[in-house]
Amino acid sequence: MPEGNVMVTNDRPIRISVVIPAFNEADSIGTQLNALASQISPGVDWGVIVADNGSQDKTVEVLRAHKETFPVPLRIVDASAVQGAAYAFNVGVTAARGESVAFCGADDRVDRGWIAAMVEPLTQTEVVGGPIRRLESPFRTGTDVLWNSVAPSRRTGQLMAVGSGNIAMHHDVYMAFGGFDHSHTRYGSDLDFGVRLQESGASVGFVEEMVYFFRPTTSSMTLLRKVLRSGQGEAVVWKRHEGLFRKENSRSWWLSIGPELIRAAASMRSRSDAAGVLRLGVSRLGQINGKWNLRRRSLPEQQLVDRVGDVHEL
Repeated sequence: MPEGNVMVTNDRPIRISVVIPAFNEADSIGTQLNALASQISPGVDWGVIVADNGSQDKTVEVLRAHKETFPVPLRIVDASAVQGAAYAFNVGVTAARGESVAFCGADDRVDRGWIAAMVEPLTQTEVVGGPIRRLESPFRTGTDVLWNSVAPSRRTGQLMAVGSGNIAMHHDVYMAFGGFDHSHTRYGSDLDFGVRLQESGASVGFVEEMVYFFRPTTSSMTLLRKVLRSGQGEAVVWKRHEGLFRKENSRSWWLSIGPELIRAAASMRSRSDAAGVLRLGVSRLGQINGKWNLRRRSLPEQQLVDRVGDVHEL
């Protein structure tokens, strides 16, 4: 058992349930599990739930091997009914026994003090997040901060959740506002989640010590595919929340694309700038494609956490 941890038995209440969605993560999830197993969190009762999204590799076998010696309860639940991390998160939270739930990715890594950092803030605030740093190999702690998982909204200036990694919140808050919309089977669920969470009025706080390490996409083509699909998903969120995204749903948005790209191209000074312009162009292309698709079909029906039903352990 790692130093500083307390073995938690199943008959004791869980204060924090860490939820990890996983799909074909046999080769990478061990890094995250080892980071969680090494948490310095004396006196905190917590556990881990991995929601397997129908993995076809040996993810479940890897999880079962870790379960035997894991210092806190490690549960594996079946989230294979609907493809996508949004559904896996909803299944994991449905199965959670903790007063609060915390989210992390299967291929990322949390800092050793991650659990301890969120405990006290969660007694004062309903939702907390922290800095997300670049995950490098070999591992080091002082890498660049890529973004913060809670940040001021461009619309209101109030703090809101940005993405799904490195977020912790009260379990009842998640259930009350509906959690993730798993009608978004690929992209768009994170933005929709942040928008609806902010609309719920939940209090949000930033915790500097709640450090999380994100594994960036290294393949340029894979990254551009993600940017394209994110743009498609954003268009769906804009349409669903038309009152909040008036500009994005207006004629002026279409007219702004050309000048925006021209300005970005004119300001290029380096290869990094050129890559940024390319990502912007691909993002706008995805958004245009998403808007076009919505002209041909209606918005998908929302699928929130209350649609999950019974959860089965693996």
